[in-house]
Amino acid sequence: MAEIKIVMTDMDGTYMENSFQANQQNLEATRKLAERGIPVCAVTARNLGLVRRMLHLGELETYCVNNNGCSVHNVKTGESLWSNRIPDSWLVAALKACDRIKDTGIQVEVHTGEMSIDYGPLKTLPSHADRENEQTEPQFRCPTVVAKDIDDVLRIADGKAELIRVFDYRENGVLPGTFYRDLIMGGEFMLTSSNPAVLEIMAAGSSKRNGVAQLAKILGIRQEEVMCCGDGANDIGMISWAGVGVAMDNASDEVKAAADYVSCNFKQGGVAKAIEKYILNR
Repeated sequence: MAEIKIVMTDMDGTYMENSFQANQQNLEATRKLAERGIPVCAVTARNLGLVRRMLHLGELETYCVNNNGCSVHNVKTGESLWSNRIPDSWLVAALKACDRIKDTGIQVEVHTGEMSIDYGPLKTLPSHADRENEQTEPQFRCPTVVAKDIDDVLRIADGKAELIRVFDYRENGVLPGTFYRDLIMGGEFMLTSSNPAVLEIMAAGSSKRNGVAQLAKILGIRQEEVMCCGDGANDIGMISWAGVGVAMDNASDEVKAAADYVSCNFKQGGVAKAIEKYILNR
């Protein structure tokens, strides 16, 4: 097996205890790798603005794959190293598709690499960013803007939209087939979900797998030298791609089947256990 030169990990249900507490075992393993010059990097469905506090708590302030693999950032400088953005015409088509099903009560956010834009016409509740900002210190709050209409979204996003998040809080809610038809007609999209109540819409080619591959390429690290850790369905691609793919014990059977190694539960330091097995104890 090749020597592992970078560890890329999902955050929720994998590296962090929760949004406001890092797992101590994972922290200690990350510090040991830092001493060896091996970075541990976050791979998350959040944009950089939403995840900054978690990165600080988890001591993961090196590089970050954001928005489900739509972009890669240098955390310390905030520089965007790579991105796969949604063209304006596709963004307009997706927002119009959302408008047509407003009776379902959905809420919509448009995310750039660092900012969250609430789509005002469909906003009836505080957004995800609003709720997180209420519990976050000012220096870690995500820039959030409410757009009054589609043209306002385009103006604010300024060609940098990466991810559209559609929130459906109905119990067992199912979006109508016409919505998906309109998306197919409006652009070439990739759809995924990191939460049962959230549909994430990205430009085709976006995925955590592609995001981690882009970061490895930027750093000159070979595929077989990458460890990827995760627990969710949207982590399967990067787990199967990595030289060493690690699933948490709390992951589904589908995720575990894609992994080279199934570690312990995330609350027991699943990432740390994998780091010890494949790097520290070798």
